[in-house]
Amino acid sequence: MLATWLPLALAAAPLALAAPHHSSPNALSRRESSGQTMNLMKRASHSKANRTTAWAAKQAARLKSKYQVAAKTSDLETRAAEGSNTLVNLNSDSTYYGNLAVGTPPTSYNVILDTGSSDLWLAGTTCTRCQGVPRFNGDDSSTFANLSQPFSIQYGSGAASGSLGSDVVQMAGFEVPNQAFAVVNRVTANLLDDGISGLLGLGFNTIASSGATPFAQTLFEQGALTQPLFSFFLTRFLDVLTVADDIAQFGGQFTIGGTNTTLYTGDIEFIDIPAGREGFWTLEMTSLIVQGSTVPVASANRFAAIDTGTTLVGGPAAAIADIFAQIPGSQKGTGDLDGFWVYPCDTAVEVQLGFGGGKSWSVSPKDFELMPIDRFGLNCVGAFFEISLGSSSANPSWIVGDTFLKNVYSVYRFDPPSVGFAALSDLAQGLNVVGQAQPSPTIVPDPVRATADSSPTSVSGTGLGGSVLDGAASRSRAPSVLLLGVLALFAFIL
Repeated sequence: MLATWLPLALAAAPLALAAPHHSSPNALSRRESSGQTMNLMKRASHSKANRTTAWAAKQAARLKSKYQVAAKTSDLETRAAEGSNTLVNLNSDSTYYGNLAVGTPPTSYNVILDTGSSDLWLAGTTCTRCQGVPRFNGDDSSTFANLSQPFSIQYGSGAASGSLGSDVVQMAGFEVPNQAFAVVNRVTANLLDDGISGLLGLGFNTIASSGATPFAQTLFEQGALTQPLFSFFLTRFLDVLTVADDIAQFGGQFTIGGTNTTLYTGDIEFIDIPAGREGFWTLEMTSLIVQGSTVPVASANRFAAIDTGTTLVGGPAAAIADIFAQIPGSQKGTGDLDGFWVYPCDTAVEVQLGFGGGKSWSVSPKDFELMPIDRFGLNCVGAFFEISLGSSSANPSWIVGDTFLKNVYSVYRFDPPSVGFAALSDLAQGLNVVGQAQPSPTIVPDPVRATADSSPTSVSGTGLGGSVLDGAASRSRAPSVLLLGVLALFAFIL
């Protein structure tokens, strides 16, 4: 019922990044915790049938290059924050990304929102393998400062390198006048997609490649967040028939400083991050159930990074083999599908993951089925694949990405350090609707300004770039007109 009337409502709703708006409380602001909010949009692209083995190999290479890295050498005014920015999700749940603005005058850039790293970096004008994406040019900004610090990370399949600078950065109603970030002139082929200029890491500073404090962590440390957390809801379009590449689809919501109670039901199950693991958002995987059968998880391989910036779920080869051993007709992939497993498409695979909190969280069979590999739809690639992240004790054994996270409302809490999951509400599950227009980024004309001393320090860790923010403030902003229209019409139908 919802799918038949909702596209008409969405077509009538204006789509734009929220500008400052001071108004009386409305349905959304009353029902969600105070915090800066970003509404995720999905740009429709390839369905499962149009995916190729090369695409699957790219997802695996991207994850491996991300985690297999070498070591690298004011006064605050705090106010309740409510607001939204429209974001885009690319290629049928492959990447969820957002928008920030850098420089004077400000220029908008799309960045991946990534809980699996801790730095901000943007492609520079001299970046190789960055064709087709907007690139940052410090000469175009009157406030850019070159910090004269080289930036370089070696990957298993390439490298990212450049230098650190600082400039005015705006995001979700916050403005930092001296934010440090990496201006990259070289990246591996698998790090950027069309239209995406960089990455905003949302992990902890202990894995920040530049030694800078991550954006969200500094907001917490300066007391700028109504609640010491941020949260994600991600929609699913993996199983939707192909639509035109220039049509945007609603992709979910990213909220800073709170949660949106309309998007989940019941309590949030928070699980503490193991002591000494505050780098990635790491949990212990304590249970794994496939087709109703328990798959053993070795005690030495239990640590799992919860990662919004990764499409799939990667794990130790033995554990992945045990998963597919529960699925009759499965076989190891070869060639581009090395590390993947193939199974009969007519098998609905049920997987549940547990992280020590007492609950098991399900992965939909729609998400477990990554794509068919033949034109008859007989054999499909599974979204769980083999990955080895090396012998370092700091590396997780599992990377739990969007294949899992689309099935829950996920919350990332700084104090105490923990990750939470909650069941999606009926409203959230009804928002996988095609037909919305592609949003156009806009700059907030009067953002909250914070004074910040941008001074990256030298630390050892893992990640992709650099960012520092030492002061911030939040303020009341209007929620997305799009989501308000959805909620209002949903309430009317009920």
